[in-house]
Formats: sequence, C-alpha cells, structure tokens
Amino acid sequence: FIYLGTSTASNTINVGNANPASGSTQTINIGGGSVAGNTANDVTIGIGSGNGTSSVTIGSLTGASALTLRSGSGALNITPGAATGVITIGTTSSTGFIYLGTSTASNTINVGNAITAAGNTQTINIGNSAAASGQTTINVGASANGTSTITIGSTNGSSSVVIQGGAPTGGSGISLTPTAAGVITVGMATQTGSIFIGTSTSSNTISIGNAGTLATNTQTINIGNSAATSGQTTINV
Repeated sequence: FIYLGTSTASNTINVGNANPASGSTQTINIGGGSVAGNTANDVTIGIGSGNGTSSVTIGSLTGASALTLRSGSGALNITPGAATGVITIGTTSSTGFIYLGTSTASNTINVGNAITAAGNTQTINIGNSAAASGQTTINVGASANGTSTITIGSTNGSSSVVIQGGAPTGGSGISLTPTAAGVITVGMATQTGSIFIGTSTSSNTISIGNAGTLATNTQTINIGNSAATSGQTTINV
C-alpha cells in the first residue's frame, strides 16, 4: 500500500491544488494508467467510500467548467445507500436544458419502469409543480418530423385514465385535434360498456356537428345507422 495522509485528526490533504498560471493547464490523473497491449487491466477507485458520513463534490460551477461521467459496456449507476435517498438533477435556478437520452439510433428510455411490488404504489410526477402564477407546457411525441405512436394508460384490470382541462380564455379545456383527414374514434368494436357524452347536472350546452359548414360543402351526421344485417339498433331521443 501507499498512503498519503494517515492522520486521525481533522486535516486537509491537497493533491494538485496549486493555481495554474494564466494560459496553463493542470492535468491530474488517478487510476488512468495502462500497460501497452494489455486491455484487461481492472482499476477500482473509491472516493469517500469509507465508513462514516462523506460529502463529495466533483467538478466546479465556475465559468465554462464541464463534467463527464463515462462507462463502457457496463452500467452507469447513481445509487443512494438509503431507500429514502433523493436524487436531484438540476438546480432550482437552472434555465438550461436537461436531456435524458440523446441517441439517434433505435433505443428505449425507461422512466419509472420498475415492477412495483404487490401492495405498493409507484407515483410518477411530470410537470405538476408550477407555482400559482407559473405555467407548465408538456410536449409528448409532439415532434414536427417523423411519426409518433403514443399509448396512454393500460387495459389491465381496473386501470383508468383521467384527462383534465381548465377553462382557458378563448380556447378549449380539452381538444382532440387530428389532421384534416384524421379519424377520432371513441370506444372499440367489442366494447359492451356505456359511452357518456355530457354528464353535467348544471345548465350546459352539448354541441354535435355544430360547426358552420362552408358553402358548397356538406356535413353528414350519422347516428345509429351502421347495424349489421342481423343486428338491431335502438335510438332513444
């Protein structure tokens, strides 16, 4: 073993702690050595890994300082020791971007994708912490290029989906907006449950096919006219 500093009292150990002259660069290598032609060297580096409590700072906030954490074909893990440990990415005053996954090849990005144990609940919060006067915009698969296929919710068991909207000035609280030739489908071919449109018990207006059709155009509204030859349709008005 080679020891640098063995004091058991409070002390400071400085390695490469000088102030480099202007225009100069100081490089500090730890565990970066290798033997020519030998690619099987294993290096284990422990920083603040002893018993007791450690506070470890890597990198600097000064100027254009940068930090790169690398790994080969193995995993890059950020693992707090306690189950209640918190992992924070970004600061409360950050205005820059945070990227999770920048690969341009086929890949999968998992967020909260663990198999939750029986009796437990996993809660995933995305963009739900705006202040009273703040505003949050969330885009999912909204790229103007390429094709996106988006699935929200699950058909397993008693799974449910709630889509909420407020009352924005001059707009709709909830909008389903395909391209001009796009089709909006509510319900599936084998569904036996009910479909409700408008359940308010207060005074309200329900509009179906209520747009102002342009001259020379025709709007067709079909209600219950697609039963099979042996089927039956009952319409109550």
